[in-house]
Formats: sequence, structure tokens, C-alpha cells
Amino acid sequence: MGKVLPEDAAPPELQVYVTAGSGSPGQFMDISASVYNRAPLADMYGVPLTRINKDFELVPGAAKEWKVSEDGLTWTFTLRDDIVWSDDTPLTADDFVATFRYMADPKSAYDFTWYYSKGSGNIKNFDEVVAGKIPVEELGVRKGANDYELIIETSEVTPYLPRLFMFAMPLQAKALAAHGPAYNSNPATCVSCGPFIVKEFSPTRIEIVANPKAADDIKPFLERIIAVPFPDAFQAYQAGQVDFTSIGNAAQVDAVLNDPQLSAQATPDVGDFRTDYFFFDVTKPPFDNLKFRQALSHLLDRDSIVKFITKPLLARPAYSFLAPGFPAANGEALKEIQRYDPELAKQLYAESGVKVDKLLL
Repeated sequence: MGKVLPEDAAPPELQVYVTAGSGSPGQFMDISASVYNRAPLADMYGVPLTRINKDFELVPGAAKEWKVSEDGLTWTFTLRDDIVWSDDTPLTADDFVATFRYMADPKSAYDFTWYYSKGSGNIKNFDEVVAGKIPVEELGVRKGANDYELIIETSEVTPYLPRLFMFAMPLQAKALAAHGPAYNSNPATCVSCGPFIVKEFSPTRIEIVANPKAADDIKPFLERIIAVPFPDAFQAYQAGQVDFTSIGNAAQVDAVLNDPQLSAQATPDVGDFRTDYFFFDVTKPPFDNLKFRQALSHLLDRDSIVKFITKPLLARPAYSFLAPGFPAANGEALKEIQRYDPELAKQLYAESGVKVDKLLL
């Protein structure tokens, strides 16, 4: 039911991927139902409004094209007409309208409302609906001239809005109304327009299978994916019980680095390109002194911090807010001006004229 594989590929019945779910399954299987209470293997059951490809380029998703009005406040998204749900009903603007209304409805207590609020998505009336000041029908998301036209209004010009919609995964309006936002947590009520559908959902095992109704470009390469919440996922990986797991502590990193076979299988996870950093209130002494701040910048031994504290594989030295691999990241160009150099730090500290007995960072 997935994509046609090369002749030398394993037979379909062996196209199975087993992963270790973390802890007990969450309640929801869709990011538009909840972000922080999702189960393993969530978000396989819809097509987001837009996508970001491997090169971080904005590409079509459920919307094949979009345009914005001259004043920059009204976006018109034209949906593909070849995407159907697994119950044979088409994916339409009504599904996206129902999804956005669910997220904004204060009764839903959606846990990611900030994403579409003022200062981020800027969707018109989103904050007012969340606060219960106006009904959900006044949200700036509506059906356009036909079933495949979606209109989204913003309260201010938001040129990056289409990029945010990589997380705008539709819930089916019909299933949402009939069964509530957790409908994909039950195989009997699961309905998908994405690559997979739910076959089994329990605290000890979740299994999803290829959706036979998925559009050709959405069909998956795998026939089945299974998630099992092993108490010790790393141990399960070592025993060959799962195909993938994350490592999250220093002991596991040491075990990997001391095992040539495991080391060859390990790869760093950039996650969301998060960067940890120290910052200062530059309006108050002693941090309002440039040379003092420069002195501090040469006291951070990033290599030792990574080697002995955070451990390799879990972190890497950073010299820029943009992590390695992120578009336009160029940490090497900034490395020299903040390199670890205690002697230079002492010199800059002396030049600063600042006198401190103890400094807590």
C-alpha cells in the first residue's frame, strides 16, 4: 500500500520499523489536538498546509499555492483537490476552518495557542477567541469561494505566515465533531489523509500501517511502524528489539563512544537547532562595561563543557546563535572573537577597571 520499492528491497511484510516510544502514550495523535500530550507516532494522519523541505525551502503541502492581498493582511490558500481522507471524503477548507477554530476555542484548552497569537502567527481575532471575548465564528480563518479555497486574515503584516503553517495539520471536521480531538487514538474512529492510519493503540504498543487512500506523493516507503514504550529503550536497542532510540544521558553516551559498533550507528540529533547561551543585562554594572563582557567571553571553555559535562553526541560547542546546519549559520567566523583564552580574559578584565570579588553566572 506504500510506495513501490526497488526490486532488491525486502518484501513488503518486512518493511516494518520498530521504535521505542517514550513512557506511556499521550492522549492525542495530532499536533493540532495537542502539542505536549501527543503519543508516539503522532502526526502521520494529515497533510500540513505547507512544508519545509530538507534545504529549509518553503514548498506546497495541502495548499498547492497561496497569495496575499496588497495590504499584506489577507492570505488565500488554494488546496489540492486530490487529497482524500481514508473514509473517502475529500480534504477541504472546512477541515482547516474546524481545526483552527478548535485550537482557538477556550473550551479546547489547546496547549500551543501562542503559536498563532499576536507576535507570532498574528491570526486575526485569535487571542480574543482564546480569551472567550468573541465567538469562534469570528476567527480570521474561513472558507473562500469554494471547497478548496481557504482564507486566513492576520491582524498585522506577517510575511512569514506560510512557513508557520508547516505545523498546520488538519483535523477532519466530521470526525472532530463526532468523536472529539482524540479520534485518531482509536482505530475504530481513526481517519487519515496522511501516509498512515492507526491499527492498534494501547499503553504498551502503537502500530500504524500505510494508508491505502494516501495520494501518490504522500504514500510512505514503510508498510508498518510500531512503537513500544520499553522501560529502558537504550537496552532494548542493544538487544535488537527496536530499530531506533534516542540517548539522553552521559552514561549512555559513554557506552556508545566506547563501543565501535554503536559509535558507527550513532548520529547527533540537531533537534530544533536549539542553542544554549549566557546573556547579560547590559544596562547594569558590571555588564554595561564592554571590556568586562569581552573578558567573560574568553572564559567559557566550550570544548571542556561538551567533553566532560554535556558529553559529545548530546551537544557541540557553539559560537553563534545559529546552530551548525541551520541556514546562514557561520559559527567559524565568530569563533576567534570568543575563543577560550584565560590570559586574554585577564588582560581585558584589567583594562575594564571593573572590581568584583565573586561573580555568579
